[in-house]
Amino acid sequence: MKDSATHLGKSVCFLWIALCLGCTGSTKPPIQSADPDPVNDTVPPQHSGELTAPSTNRPSQTGEIGTDRDSLQGIWVAMEGAKEGTTIPRPGQVLWILFEEDQIQMNIPDGQPVKANYALQLDHSPKQIELTNPDKTVAGIYTFDGDMLTVAFAAERPVDFEPSDKQGHFVGKFKRGTTALMDGSLPLALLPKAQANPQASPVGTVPVGENLTNDPSLEDAVLGEQFPPGWGKFNAVPKGTYRFEVVEGGRTGTKSCLIEGDGQYITVPTNRVPVASGKRYAARGWVKLEGSPVSAQVRILYFDASLRYIGENRQGHVTSHDQWQLVAITDRVEDYPNAQYLALAMSVMGKGKAVFDDLELLAFNTDNLPSNFEAQYGRTVSQQSRVLDRWLGQWESRTTYQPTEAYPRAGTTIGVTNAAKILDNRFVQLYRASEAVDKEALSLITYDEKAAAYRLWVFLSSGAAYEYTGQWDETTSTLTLQIVPPKPGVTGTSIARFSDADAVETNLIVKDPAGVVARDVTDVMIRKSKQASSDIPLAVEASGLSSEHQLLDQLLGNWTQTTTTHPAAWTPQKKESTGSHSCTRILNGRFVYQKNLEADGSTHLHFYTYDAERKQYRRRYFNSTGTTSEATGTWNSDAKTMTWQSNVGNGLTNTATSHFVDSDTIQWSAIVKDQSGKIFFHVDGKSTRAR
Repeated sequence: MKDSATHLGKSVCFLWIALCLGCTGSTKPPIQSADPDPVNDTVPPQHSGELTAPSTNRPSQTGEIGTDRDSLQGIWVAMEGAKEGTTIPRPGQVLWILFEEDQIQMNIPDGQPVKANYALQLDHSPKQIELTNPDKTVAGIYTFDGDMLTVAFAAERPVDFEPSDKQGHFVGKFKRGTTALMDGSLPLALLPKAQANPQASPVGTVPVGENLTNDPSLEDAVLGEQFPPGWGKFNAVPKGTYRFEVVEGGRTGTKSCLIEGDGQYITVPTNRVPVASGKRYAARGWVKLEGSPVSAQVRILYFDASLRYIGENRQGHVTSHDQWQLVAITDRVEDYPNAQYLALAMSVMGKGKAVFDDLELLAFNTDNLPSNFEAQYGRTVSQQSRVLDRWLGQWESRTTYQPTEAYPRAGTTIGVTNAAKILDNRFVQLYRASEAVDKEALSLITYDEKAAAYRLWVFLSSGAAYEYTGQWDETTSTLTLQIVPPKPGVTGTSIARFSDADAVETNLIVKDPAGVVARDVTDVMIRKSKQASSDIPLAVEASGLSSEHQLLDQLLGNWTQTTTTHPAAWTPQKKESTGSHSCTRILNGRFVYQKNLEADGSTHLHFYTYDAERKQYRRRYFNSTGTTSEATGTWNSDAKTMTWQSNVGNGLTNTATSHFVDSDTIQWSAIVKDQSGKIFFHVDGKSTRAR
């Protein structure tokens, strides 16, 4: 068979078999459209329970068939074929064979699929295969080696696998579906949807310990080209601000990939691979940066059964320049239950150049993970984690306040700070009790992968709350944060420098809109212990609360909840779940603290308060995937409903409502829409007070 006959399957490939088995269909070759839709034209049926029942008169299987039968299971995609001596390369459609236990299905583009039982006979050379339904039996021969399968059928059983012009003769060479997808010989656009659900449609195993990335060192790529075979199209924001090119030179070999531009970011995905049950994945690669403030990441992208992007994780991140650096990340498949495919992706943020080489995507059996899996294969995750880990433990603090016009009282206070990781180790929580005017303070710090920045939230027992964002400088062991202006024109800088592993000094300067210093604070912390509690003391009493603030009391207590996630752009399938949450007052009663525990084990936090100056309710949200958000709320006393509004980004807004049916029941919902009204996310549920 000719090497040029690749990537295709044709309806005529199996018309003879279809006719012999009693299937109906036209013998006229289909007309190739200018823009074929092979995905929709070659969709195998959902075959669980849809195959014909095994025939009671099918041939017995002879020989030691266990190994062959097991190895054949799954989808095989035609790479080459010949019908009556004529090569049938016609691109645009896919011929596949699906083996499931003792039954077989074959797609017939523009015709009906073949459904039959099959039997193997290994005591012949070549090995024999027979297809049987209640009316017909078709004889053939086969051979396979690893991920390649060759079959031949004719009116009389063929004796070899050479093409023939005899009537009804067909010979085809097939590649295992998973391998065809991963090595790029099966284009994504022609992917049979039967591969979308590995549990409903076996596609073979995802190899463990092998690099699943096509052409990971780009040695087979063409200089000047954008994509090696099977890689996806890149996404640049804004469009046209980056270029991607295969160039000479690299960490190893003679080629690498260059990403250059001056936009916000670009993501370049490699080939998609199936998500297999019982597997964990690790992605890594080498990168060298040029320019500032450019930075780079590797990401793992997740796709649903229709190959629609549904999310990603992207902890790997580097900013240093002029040397090859390893960036690495481990998967979070458990956060994306609808994911059927994933892909390693390269990402560059900011202005400059990044050269990538020696990419690697590996699969591991979950029941046999390396003992140091996260540390070994997610090393760049720990770069940010190590920065956060610097704050862990119990600290003694000494805080000095310089007099300012806004705060004329100077002085020094002593306090104790307990810092521990929370929310699946995504955040460090710092709780401080001191003699200061704000006797309590609760802070959350994390590394925001999307923003490529550290973020800090501070909640004070006076009711004030502030947010900061900034960067870490490894050379000076310094975290520099800028305040997110609580009012227009307000500026502030916090500089925390570690003089050693157990001592950190922080200087905070806040200026009013006129540029006058309003806050001048120096804080020195000395670590006393590496162990600390994450418990937050409850408010013993909450005196002096306004009536608006007291309205939040109806949230207090322990609750159970039922949740329904409705089909929408982000969540195409309906999902129902249960969970529980508790609400308590903390920080002198100025905040209501809600902690949710979902049935899947995930947790998330809410901080509620009333901002008297803005005359609005405020809610801040944090979850164990690293997501954060802020919403403002209004209360409708007649409807007994709180309505929350938040900006999700990218032109999307979230509207959430909580209707207090009675003192023990809350009905709530949240809908994310764009400006046209398209719904991206829709969830609702009911919370019932636990007795």
